Amino acid sequence: MQQRNLLILLLIVLRTSGYAQNNDIGYAFNLGLSENKVNKNLVMDENFDTKPLLSGSFGFFFFHNISINSELGIEFLLLKMESVDDSTSPVYSYIPGLNSYFITGKVNEKDNFKFYYSAFPVFYRYKFRKFKFKLGFQPMIMNLGQHTKQRIEYTQFDSNKTDFKYRILNLRKFDCGPKIGIVYLISTKMRIQLEYYHGFLNISRYDDVISNRLNRQATLGLQYSLTTTNSISEK
Repeated sequence: MQQRNLLILLLIVLRTSGYAQNNDIGYAFNLGLSENKVNKNLVMDENFDTKPLLSGSFGFFFFHNISINSELGIEFLLLKMESVDDSTSPVYSYIPGLNSYFITGKVNEKDNFKFYYSAFPVFYRYKFRKFKFKLGFQPMIMNLGQHTKQRIEYTQFDSNKTDFKYRILNLRKFDCGPKIGIVYLISTKMRIQLEYYHGFLNISRYDDVISNRLNRQATLGLQYSLTTTNSISEK
């Protein structure tokens, strides 16, 4: 809470000072899809799949003009990523009289992962007409990780559902990777932006293949600028 209040105070001070005239300062809200990607080439079970879920971020940005069309900047984001592992496997039962195992049902497991990060992406931004192209690198620190599991066993005559919920402890707190984006200028203050983040690091500390996890996120959002820059024309 104190960090958020300090950021808001900093924005107000910069907004009301002459320093803001050569910089682009504001806030952004983004929604999209994220995936805690598993290398499927290493997963032996063909019925295993990782599916993306809704994610998003909110935060502030600060860009400084280094030329008429170029800017360098940093963003401060609170970010959520979520995805689900979906797997189905057969249930075998032993028949003593036949001395053999037969498939008598199936088990479906859904493992939902939620990760909450503080992110600090650094960007180079280039303006061309009403577009701004962003190329950057995003380090981020995990504030919280959660894992819920739903297990449903189906048999010929019945089904049994079990739910588990627990915090994830054995995770690497740090992740980083390239982040790119395109910003479209609606007006001098309002913009639409499309962004993609590609995490480099395996955030799991486990050694098994299923735990080899990489963050991915694609979002669409809005930017609102608190300043009107002089160095870069918005027309």
